[in-house]
Amino acid sequence: MKAPEGNYYTYVDADKFFSGSFKGKDVFRKMFPLVFKISFNASGKTFTGFIINSVDISSVKFNQTTTGNTTEKKPEIIIKPVSRKGFGMSLIGSFGQTQINSKDISTLTIAKDQHSWNVSPLYGYITALGASYYFTDNIAVRSGLEFNTYSSKFVLSGTFTDNALSTDINNSKYYKIVDANLDSLVNINYVTVPILFNYTSGKPGKFGFYGEAGVKISIPVTASHTNTGSYNFYGYYPSHPTVTQYVNLSELGFYDKENINETSKIPMKGFNLAFYGSAGINIPLGYYSSLSIGPEVMIGLSDIFSDKKTYTDIFGRSYTHQPTKIRNFGIRISLSYKL
Repeated sequence: MKAPEGNYYTYVDADKFFSGSFKGKDVFRKMFPLVFKISFNASGKTFTGFIINSVDISSVKFNQTTTGNTTEKKPEIIIKPVSRKGFGMSLIGSFGQTQINSKDISTLTIAKDQHSWNVSPLYGYITALGASYYFTDNIAVRSGLEFNTYSSKFVLSGTFTDNALSTDINNSKYYKIVDANLDSLVNINYVTVPILFNYTSGKPGKFGFYGEAGVKISIPVTASHTNTGSYNFYGYYPSHPTVTQYVNLSELGFYDKENINETSKIPMKGFNLAFYGSAGINIPLGYYSSLSIGPEVMIGLSDIFSDKKTYTDIFGRSYTHQPTKIRNFGIRISLSYKL
């Protein structure tokens, strides 16, 4: 019930047993029915500032009328302790270093394959809208919808000569040579559904720690690679006179590309399955909202190019395809609110 001062009050009845003796007199024993008047403040679903205003001895049962008395109704507001139990929503953002790790490329070496690529991780981000359900104040399951961006750069720089003789259209033997200064930037965008289990320490409204782990299922939306630089392909004919041993005639299939700036799409099928984990601190912003900050890691479990059967290198040699997987290490910030 609301008091004229703007706060609220309620009554609580309790039976209190008193006993004892004083200066040799008979032992005193009696049960008193007491009525406590308690006032408090309310802000939304949060109740604070509980104060006992008075204690009276009741001669009639609470909420019972007698002649000349009016009914004192019990308050309709049910006061419950603050709990995380139930549904909650969260806005999540993260930024970190991503790596698209292709074993087709990372296993190439100068000694074995006469060329190699330099692979550099780049930066990606994740934005997400999450939905959680807390079974207890500490244990929850979380899902939702995410948008993920992953990037890496592949660099081919140098002059590379094949160690096997090839044959041109005139049946002349030559060694393939690639002279390149090429950067290839790969970007992949996913829509992701996470299935995660969460543990948050402490009570609502208190500082604590969180840990979260599970799997993420991602479906590719777009994928592309942008090539910049130069790429020259020509041949070395050991049987030719010295002055004509290096040939770059287009009629023989050779070419010279300068100032390359090309972007093309990468066809992708299926989905990506990854392990996800994060841990950090949970900072209360109130009884029903909190801010969590901590590092996160995502390790790809499936091959994102599983539909490919072979890989062809710069010399045209084909190999059995090896898996390409994604990794991400970053910092996550999450704003959560209990519904």
